[in-house]
Amino acid sequence: MPSYLVEVYAPRSARLTELEAAARSAARTARAVRYLESIHVPEDETCFHVFEGPSAEIVRDAARRAALIVQRVSRADRRSPAQRRPTRGEEHREAEAVRPIRPDVRNRE
Repeated sequence: MPSYLVEVYAPRSARLTELEAAARSAARTARAVRYLESIHVPEDETCFHVFEGPSAEIVRDAARRAALIVQRVSRADRRSPAQRRPTRGEEHREAEAVRPIRPDVRNRE
């Protein structure tokens, strides 16, 4: 099912937990809409919610029924962290993390 990024007005004082609760409420108002995640940007008084749904219009309607102040709904391509391939630097850090720890030979007695 396609993903949609829903941009909503969120005052600086809003708490992420409250914004997430409102987004979850939006998903409950429409059977085919599923809430995935939220990102709050207080400096811009904006919150981005990610939903899955059959169409942008259905997602927008669900968000409005939950009293979210919708600025824009856009189709979004996303990849879960499990699907993402690590970058070269991340591969190096992962290799370092699993390297066995060897005792320092100079400190052995």
